[in-house]
Amino acid sequence: MIGVVFLFATILGNIIKFIYHKIVQIQTIGFHNFFSLNYKFDWFFINTKAALFFSIILYILIIVSVIIGRKMAEGKSGFPISILYFIIIYSIIAPFWMLRAIYNAIRSKESSWTFERRAKTQS
Repeated sequence: MIGVVFLFATILGNIIKFIYHKIVQIQTIGFHNFFSLNYKFDWFFINTKAALFFSIILYILIIVSVIIGRKMAEGKSGFPISILYFIIIYSIIAPFWMLRAIYNAIRSKESSWTFERRAKTQS
């Protein structure tokens, strides 16, 4: 739980810092010149941070495990496009669920789905 909160805060901080730097860049060079910059791809300036490589390897392993699991369970090969949507949406929503779970745990508040399940089993 602490790792998820830390990762979420780090990502949110990086997004805020990125937006701040872009605002400063627009203020410095002007809005009309911001989109006319000539970006060139250079092999010597590729981001080589460990987090980038770890993320790429992690996503490759997830995709491979989904393909192998689908082959074992259903006998079908290939990658379903719905899994790609799941990975993208889940990675955005999951930190909010974790933060809500931590908030509920701190306040000693039960989740609504837990309460509903208990009420149905007691009836």
